[in-house]
Formats: sequence, C-alpha cells, structure tokens
Amino acid sequence: MKGFNPKEIKTNAAEIIKAGAALYDALGVEPELREDRARAVAGHVDSDFVETSIQEAISQVGRAARLPANSFPVMCNYLAMATW
Repeated sequence: MKGFNPKEIKTNAAEIIKAGAALYDALGVEPELREDRARAVAGHVDSDFVETSIQEAISQVGRAARLPANSFPVMCNYLAMATW
C-alpha cells in the first residue's frame, strides 16, 4: 500500500479541476456548434439540389438544341409550365 503523498494528491486534484473546467467550457459552446452543424448539413443538401437542378437544365438545353426549329414554341410552353 502506498503512503499518503500530499503533492501527488494536489497535482491530481488540479488536473481534475482543469479537465472539469475544459469540459464545462466545451459544453457551453455546444448549442452554437449544434446550430453550425445543422446549417452545414442543410447547406450540403441545398448544394446537391442546386447541382442536380443545373445538370437537368443543361441536359434540357442540350435536347432543345438538337430539336427542329419548329419545336421551339413547344419547349417554351414546357418551360413556362415547369415548377422551379
């Protein structure tokens, strides 16, 4: 059995207090970090949606370019009815 060492006990207590203070500080900023994570995830979803929409628009323009000139009014009507 070890003897009673006040210096070691004091050092361990100081480390525990520092760890507790660091944990308290980290938990204090958690709500803000949670909001930032939610915004980042939502932004990622939005960028995927935008990228998909752009790719679809590019493919529609490519198909329209290959159509005969008389189908242009039909394409304009289609685009006018499309929901963006």
